[in-house]
Amino acid sequence: MFTQSEPELQAELIEALNKDFILFAGAGKGRGVLGWPILNPDEKVYIDLVVKARQPLIDIGFINKPFGIEVKAPDTGRKVFDMGFQLLSYRLSRFELRNGPEELAFILSYPRLKLFDEKDGLILERFLTRWRIGWCELTKYGWEISASAGQYYARRGYNDELKMTSQKNYPLITQRHGNYKGSKHRVSHGNGA
Repeated sequence: MFTQSEPELQAELIEALNKDFILFAGAGKGRGVLGWPILNPDEKVYIDLVVKARQPLIDIGFINKPFGIEVKAPDTGRKVFDMGFQLLSYRLSRFELRNGPEELAFILSYPRLKLFDEKDGLILERFLTRWRIGWCELTKYGWEISASAGQYYARRGYNDELKMTSQKNYPLITQRHGNYKGSKHRVSHGNGA
């Protein structure tokens, strides 16, 4: 179980990701990056981090679009479904970036939801994968980006290796329509600018 506060978790995550990702600063004075829900643009939301892969990651196939990360300490008493709803609301929002409001390619939680509640967290992670929501984990050797379908990318620090571990139709980077299994109507959100 994590014993760090949210600011400590966020600092740890930023340090681990800084080598491979560009971090966008939030305009919310410590509240994160400002966004607006697509279905209710009069409301405001703030996601903790918006990041984009640096060129070495893009060169091995990482999506060339910004994505978001929400950091929560599992011991805050926050219910796992509240956290899931928050992640989904970010997925359905546009965030203020350099070129104006932009929808994020996918959303990650840090740490993963199963640490909030083992049973319900795993069920929720599986559901949220269909909405291009996954998680980031820090490992002994670096970081991993995953979803219930498996690992997407990882940095293996022991030999400074960047590793792509996904298939082209990985749920974090592919919008699926219709039945999740076997749907023939997929829209790729691959390496576009």
